[in-house]
Amino acid sequence: MIKTIELVKKKQGLSLDDFSRYWKETWAPLFLRAVPGVRKYVQNVSLRLSDKEPAYDGIAEVWWDDLQTFQNSGQKLQSEAGGELSNILDAFLELRQLVIVFVEERVIK
Repeated sequence: MIKTIELVKKKQGLSLDDFSRYWKETWAPLFLRAVPGVRKYVQNVSLRLSDKEPAYDGIAEVWWDDLQTFQNSGQKLQSEAGGELSNILDAFLELRQLVIVFVEERVIK
């Protein structure tokens, strides 16, 4: 199983509620339609447990069955659909703060 973990920061001036709603209701359906082979997609929204601003507003997790499926997805993102997705990302995320980590998941428990 191949997975990406993406640390995301909302655009300045966007409330956490608006960010969360847009990420779930607008971004997620577009992403899943445009990117083939996604096995599982999870959005984790940061909780505000104090007055301190969290380092990131959310974490996305995306799973693919294998490296080939992941690479095929990447090729799809190079297409016109990928450009459209990039423009949409820029509407609600601070792209310069986006962190993507590619991992091989090992379930321990």
